[in-house]
Amino acid sequence: MVAQITAGMRARAPWLVLASVVYSSFAAVPDLALVLDAPVFFFRNEGSDAATRGAGPCAAPGCVWGPDNHERAGGCLAGVCSEPTTYNAPAELTAVLAGLPPGRTLVAGYYATGHSLLGQPTARYVSRLLQTLALQDRVAGIMTYTLKSAFAPCAAAAEPLYGSGGSGGGGGGTALALEHQFGCIVASAYAAIAGSAAAVAPPLPAPPAVPSVDAAAADARVVSVATLAVSSVLSALGGALAAAAAAGAWAAARKGGGRGETTREGTREEPLLGLN
Repeated sequence: MVAQITAGMRARAPWLVLASVVYSSFAAVPDLALVLDAPVFFFRNEGSDAATRGAGPCAAPGCVWGPDNHERAGGCLAGVCSEPTTYNAPAELTAVLAGLPPGRTLVAGYYATGHSLLGQPTARYVSRLLQTLALQDRVAGIMTYTLKSAFAPCAAAAEPLYGSGGSGGGGGGTALALEHQFGCIVASAYAAIAGSAAAVAPPLPAPPAVPSVDAAAADARVVSVATLAVSSVLSALGGALAAAAAAGAWAAARKGGGRGETTREGTREEPLLGLN
């Protein structure tokens, strides 16, 4: 079914890319990996090792889960308890990439917001995970969920944490509201990633030099072009008058019933693009 969707999609718009969010490897659905152009893998620590993956690190009574999770199951985003799980991201990315065709990349997603089931990650979690994801091979991009705004100021404390604030903020130092803090962290990390990419990218070629312009020569060219334009108008006017005269003669010939009654079939102009 997915293959039929992509075939129909590319028949009409070959530039479209099929991207789907996944939360685990393709072990259970290996064929799915073959039809996705750019899977978006969201890390939530949902691996199979009970001690370090899944809900294990967030199982302690003091871990703050989301308001709708009464079973303490699933992944782990519960405050400071989630911070050590950031080191599990490379292994989970490797498992997902193993199911993709050779050379294909993915987009790595992560939570920088509260989750109704899994809890609210801290500023340290966001900073550490974002930097970890940026260092992994075959990660073509990083998606931050949700959108953040890095409004000024971002100097309440030294980066990468910019102080702490709000529930589960982590860090210490002068408090910033947690969402503000997240915005500063994300902006700083993305700027660093862009700077690193620019450092290894080849420099762009210099634009071609603009030739100097002689003002007098430019004026002469303008006069020449204007003269040519006037001549073209006069020539066109003369042609139009001649055509009008010929049309009059042709009409007179038709009226007189002479040889001028020849038809003008085959002279109808078609639309430029062949549209009806």
